[in-house]
Amino acid sequence: MTQEKKNTKVTVYIPNNNYNRYFKEAIQSIIDQTYKNWELLLIIDGYNKTSIKISKNFIKKYKHKIKLFVNKKKRGLRYCSNLALNKSSGSYFTRLDADDFLNENAFLNFVEYLNKNRNIDLVYSDFFYVDKSSEFIDININEKILKKNSLLNLPAHGACSMIRTPILKKIGGYNSIFDSQDGYELWLNLLNKNLIGNINLPLFYYRQHEKSMSTNENRILEARRKIKRHFVQKKKLLKNLKILAVVGAKNKKNILFNKINNKYLLDYSLGELKISNFIDKVIVSTDDNKIVKYCNKIYNFDIYKRPMSLSKDFVTVDEIVFDVLRFSKKKKNFYPDIVIFINANAPCIKSKYIQKGLDSLVLFKTDSVISVYEDLNLHYTHSKNGLVKISKKMHEQLRIYRDALFVDNRSIRVSWSKVIKKKNMLGKKIGHFLMKRSESINIKNKYDMWLSEKYLKDRKKLENI
Repeated sequence: MTQEKKNTKVTVYIPNNNYNRYFKEAIQSIIDQTYKNWELLLIIDGYNKTSIKISKNFIKKYKHKIKLFVNKKKRGLRYCSNLALNKSSGSYFTRLDADDFLNENAFLNFVEYLNKNRNIDLVYSDFFYVDKSSEFIDININEKILKKNSLLNLPAHGACSMIRTPILKKIGGYNSIFDSQDGYELWLNLLNKNLIGNINLPLFYYRQHEKSMSTNENRILEARRKIKRHFVQKKKLLKNLKILAVVGAKNKKNILFNKINNKYLLDYSLGELKISNFIDKVIVSTDDNKIVKYCNKIYNFDIYKRPMSLSKDFVTVDEIVFDVLRFSKKKKNFYPDIVIFINANAPCIKSKYIQKGLDSLVLFKTDSVISVYEDLNLHYTHSKNGLVKISKKMHEQLRIYRDALFVDNRSIRVSWSKVIKKKNMLGKKIGHFLMKRSESINIKNKYDMWLSEKYLKDRKKLENI
């Protein structure tokens, strides 16, 4: 090992609130590192006698390596992260969650990588999934980063990613206005600077259990939405851009005037657009005179009675959008920079999801963005030996990582106007944003109507499960 590597100190911190069952194993995995130039900051977030006792027992043996900080009241992850950053004396900085643990060669690999790659400011690795008893479940293998354009909306795991301490201090640490997903914020801070690298080795163990943050889908998705919104506003990425929303309102069998909880299906999407103050123009594309009359009476939107040839079966969304864009330019003299397609058959669309699609488009610099849900089912395909798994990754828990299968829920599409063609509105570089599967209902039959009525009636209650 070179002298440079010997002198590169790593600061690692472990915040802990209620993971005493796993706390010792997390600490021991730091002590067992083959790379020895580290300091460990233990942060007890909310007074906990057991956590403090465990910490002090380790400090007795490693008093020059381990420091203890106790927040008398729970302050949250961001506070703990910034506290650790302020107390850090290392050149490299990383977090280990109290319910996870490291491979013994994790620091050695991370430090070696950063020392060799001076243009990289953050590095992350693959990881193992383990259960409550630390037994192996699965492995998460990340896609190799080839260039900055391959990063997109696939962030590194927040914990166990190593960053250069001066860089983290330069960007101001972690923003305390958010309550989770610090790794996602860090990812967006570095995304367009080509300063992120990865090691295709599993270097830490990510525990899955009933209290794991990875199982809290609502909190993760909402936190990421707010972080995206913050970055777009901060960088003024939507400033002076003209935005057109296109509503596809094909009224086959009068379906859009079916009522869900005493409200027309059509009114769910149009109602959200009505309160969306970030959209410059809304054009409803329909084949039905009844919708034309209703929208003219209720909504202050432009209504376009499209050619009947565009209401035949197998006509694509791409053709509908292309036709409306042409109408917007020729008849309304409105030349949008961005076009959003909204499916009137999707009653669970919210204004904030439309905004999320816009934010994703400008942040990740894709040609387009589609709304998707994450498919947690285990899929098989045919082989000469019968059925085989399409993916061997874990399907039991929420997976926000690169082994996920995504399904177009056909609710929202967002594209730059310049990439829209008659047969393709998405271009070549397609991004995505996640919606929950429960919110991805697309009304096609009576069962969908029944399901959406049940869901929307108890939506607020179900969102907290």
